[in-house]
Amino acid sequence: MRHLACAVLFIIGVFSGNCGSPPEMSPVKSNCPQSVNYSHCHSSKEGIHDLDCYTMYIQQSDRKTNCVWKPGRQSSNMTTYTLIIEQKDRNFCTRYENISKTTHLFYPFEQSEMTVYVIDASSDERNCMMATFTGIPENLVRCGPPASIIFQRNSSQLEIKVSWAEKRKQTFIVKYRELNSLPWKQVDSHNKTSCLVSNLTALLFYEVKVKCVTNQKCRQCPWSNVAIVPPELTSTPIIEKFDVTPQKMGKRSIVTHWKLANNESVDSYRVLVRKVSGEFSQTLYVTQPILRLILSGSAYYIDISARNSAGFSPPAHRMVPTVTSAQDWDLNGNLNVTVSNSEFEISWNHSLTQTYCCYSVEWGLRGEKMSFHSLHRKNSNHDIISLKDPLQPYKRYVFLLHTRPDKDTCNLKSINDSESTAGRTEAYAKEGTPISAPGNITCLEVTSTSLVIAWRPVSEEAARGFLLGYTIHYTENGKEQNTSVVIDSAGVDRCTLSNLKSQTAYEVQLSAFTAVGQGVRSTSLYFETTNSRGYQTVAGAVAGIAVTVFFLLLGANLSSSVVCKRAKELFWPSIPNPGNSNAIQKIDGAFELEVLEPLRREQQAQESDTSSLLIIEGTAETLPAPACLSSLPGQEELPRAGSPAEEESPPPSPQAGPSPVAMATGECRATPPPAVSDYTTMELFQQIVARPPARPQPPGPSEQPQEPQGGPTVQDYIRQATCLPYPSERLGFSAL
Repeated sequence: MRHLACAVLFIIGVFSGNCGSPPEMSPVKSNCPQSVNYSHCHSSKEGIHDLDCYTMYIQQSDRKTNCVWKPGRQSSNMTTYTLIIEQKDRNFCTRYENISKTTHLFYPFEQSEMTVYVIDASSDERNCMMATFTGIPENLVRCGPPASIIFQRNSSQLEIKVSWAEKRKQTFIVKYRELNSLPWKQVDSHNKTSCLVSNLTALLFYEVKVKCVTNQKCRQCPWSNVAIVPPELTSTPIIEKFDVTPQKMGKRSIVTHWKLANNESVDSYRVLVRKVSGEFSQTLYVTQPILRLILSGSAYYIDISARNSAGFSPPAHRMVPTVTSAQDWDLNGNLNVTVSNSEFEISWNHSLTQTYCCYSVEWGLRGEKMSFHSLHRKNSNHDIISLKDPLQPYKRYVFLLHTRPDKDTCNLKSINDSESTAGRTEAYAKEGTPISAPGNITCLEVTSTSLVIAWRPVSEEAARGFLLGYTIHYTENGKEQNTSVVIDSAGVDRCTLSNLKSQTAYEVQLSAFTAVGQGVRSTSLYFETTNSRGYQTVAGAVAGIAVTVFFLLLGANLSSSVVCKRAKELFWPSIPNPGNSNAIQKIDGAFELEVLEPLRREQQAQESDTSSLLIIEGTAETLPAPACLSSLPGQEELPRAGSPAEEESPPPSPQAGPSPVAMATGECRATPPPAVSDYTTMELFQQIVARPPARPQPPGPSEQPQEPQGGPTVQDYIRQATCLPYPSERLGFSAL
């Protein structure tokens, strides 16, 4: 019946001219009898629930109250709702029917308490669902939550910026914590637009929520939804590849690859490309760590940063330099510049006017920031550009001309593949002479009639103009006549001076020149040609003689192999042998003395001539040099000539054998001195000089000194062999 009544009302409205009657009923002042019709409806979580009403913060005269609710479990897109507002103290009741959304705005009395009912009109009348709300609109003024929240993490800090839908600024409160942890930490904002949270862990996720601070105008400040703040991006992207390749038509291809450690929290990458001149910049966002660009011959900065919802990483920087030569794209002759004090005139190839009408001119010192000027010339190929600041004298400026395909505007719209370089040239506002001479002047080759002179070119800063070449000034030493050789090329760094006199010293100076004139000369250097035999100078002849003498002495020393070997053993001993140590020698010497002691006693017992030396067969091989051992330190000396033992000895027998002199001499020559310790040569020296030679006793008053008969005694020869100078023996020289 109810639907039929609605249909009848709709037809009446059509015929009365009110086409499209709204589904909501006009407010009617009454005692709200309509609510009685829904008194049987009940509230449940299964039906309409969470009804909330609040007054929006706008101008006092235009405040609206908004009610929102959540639908029941059995609701659908066809569900309609009925909203009833009661203010009994005002005897006010308003009813809205056929509401299809879950929110509705209305204008109640702000200072009167109201009761709001929301009924599911599509449900059965006997089993309808209803939600209720009660409050005073004046106390329901709500501010927030923020319309937008922006997070920025940097240096273990989190900056939070908020904006409000009410178009006002108000202080607010921030609560934060590590993800899935308790409890919340709270911080108040210091101003009405942002709040700074410090002492965070850069690699952790955080939860954040924001609400305004309540006051007389804002009685309600609900919390915003919890936002998840990702970790801080602390690593700088590492650029693995950055290739700049010249292309045709005045363009260059830029290909760059990069990587980032801990890129799990990266959403995308921000690439900022800007001209060094400052004319244009553009920010590009890519999801993969790779970028390809087509750029002109201008200079560019490229900054690459990782990005997430909490901010950006530190950027990686690269620079694309200005094209250094017009030969890369065959641009010679396409651009001409004439510079005056406060302006310069530029002209370009007339064929460009058939295709382009938008141009851009850049100029500046090499390696510094360029200035720019855009211009539109449809049928002209020249222009005069005024300068804010005059160009510096003696400085080389670079000029570039770029063409742009857009004809409606000459300003750049995009950085990628938006222009091409059509011309490049260099110019001076004012040229001068070089203030520096060529450096590092050397003579690479000398003959009897020529000198090859090399030098280091003059730098661009010292040239003070376009360098045209060099001049070599040379003259014979001591003469005033000067000869000059002009080299008409700035790229040459050596020259051959020919037709010179042999064995003659020449004074040489160099200077560079520009279109203005010659620069300063270098300091004088002196070079001498060689003579016909090929010696360059007296010093060269001396050096040749020294080399010859060195090789002659080396050959002579090599021929004396025995001397070299002995000298090596003496001054450069081999690795020490423990068997040659002094301690082992003393042990061996003591053993030999024990073996020889009986023979020595037997010899003394025999009354033989002490002037002769007894030779025992086979002893020389098994016991070497027994006679020489008697002079070693710590051993008894043999009787000397003239001693009492010698006087008591019988005269020598003629059958005693060979001559004592020859025998003693032969034995001492065949017997080597005691083995020297490889550990130190001081040991033997101490053994030799430890005891001074025994002095003979002076004869008594009645005795006359007697000369030994038959020449030197055997003991003299033994002592002489024992005390033989050690270095001479080691070097192979005979003691006799």
